[in-house]
Amino acid sequence: MVLCQAVYREVDELSKLVYVDEMTDENWIDVEDSTMLTTVTFGDTEQGTKVSIITHFASVKQLEEAEVMGMVEGYTDTLERLEEHLQLHQ
Repeated sequence: MVLCQAVYREVDELSKLVYVDEMTDENWIDVEDSTMLTTVTFGDTEQGTKVSIITHFASVKQLEEAEVMGMVEGYTDTLERLEEHLQLHQ
């Protein structure tokens, strides 16, 4: 089992999150070379809010491993659930 732990470096209310993400094993021991820096920005558009997510990987291998583990699907699922939550609470 692979888990993920994040440490937030920057939180700008309503505009930006910056965090370092690291994979860990089931005992929360860091997986070597798994650190990723992610920046999430929120911007106003005519249609609503634009969310941009940029993740910096240490290598192409690390990117490929994250894709195999389902990172893209995980982000997609999370954003879809966020959209549903926001629609319910408008």
